[in-house]
Amino acid sequence: MITDLLLPLGLAFIMFAMGLALVPGDFARVITRPKAMAAGLVARILLLPATAALLILLFEPAPEVAVGLMILAACPGGVTSNFLSYLARGDAALSISLTAVSSLAGALTLPLTVNIALQVFAASEAIEISIARMTIGVLAGMALRHFSPCWAKRLETGARRLSVAVFALIVIGAFASQWGDMARLFAAAGPLAMALNLATVTLGFALAAGLRLNRAQRTAITMECGLQNAGVTIFVAATIMGRPELMIPALIYALWMNVTAVGVIGWELARTQRPAHTH
Repeated sequence: MITDLLLPLGLAFIMFAMGLALVPGDFARVITRPKAMAAGLVARILLLPATAALLILLFEPAPEVAVGLMILAACPGGVTSNFLSYLARGDAALSISLTAVSSLAGALTLPLTVNIALQVFAASEAIEISIARMTIGVLAGMALRHFSPCWAKRLETGARRLSVAVFALIVIGAFASQWGDMARLFAAAGPLAMALNLATVTLGFALAAGLRLNRAQRTAITMECGLQNAGVTIFVAATIMGRPELMIPALIYALWMNVTAVGVIGWELARTQRPAHTH
């Protein structure tokens, strides 16, 4: 029931809610803030899958863990990344733009990454993957925001809160349905999912710091790198590919990424409240 009906509908609503908050200016930041956007997109689209591939090559997990980890790494930013970036005193506008661009870019990068992973790590033939339903959901939300801004603004707050609840239900439902595989694969998938999260958070921050972006931009990129859209991973694995065991790394990651996000928020809040030194 979850994978056949509730999961596609739930993901469509999540992406629609995201679209309600987007305007063309969110994409224009690619031009107006090229360095910050480039850093975030490179970290998300290139470094994240490369880090996952390196972890797989180093530890050689079971094929289903390897492919599941690559699906997770290729997915766009998490549904809560923009709000959590705001809580961490990050650049919320930059976070929104990175989520928007990476979500649309996923229509190209996700199928490519998944098929490479299938061939390299599972010796499987390439399959056709279309995530048009996800993209259509974002575009539908943006269309409503453009043509009926008053309605979109009325719906936005409630839809965002409901989308977080839907995301949580998807993860909980998928977790319950895959309890047997979770017990079997946790020893291999758990440490890799946690290591991927810690590595990408660190790399995102290091890249932004190396480019001398301001603190708010570094925080936004750090959060955007660490918060993956596990719902998309679950949808791709269980619904499109028909292999629910591939979503195990995403389930573990979905729980762990909130731990590191809280850590980043706590660090940033403590830093801003720290009294200035006097000389």
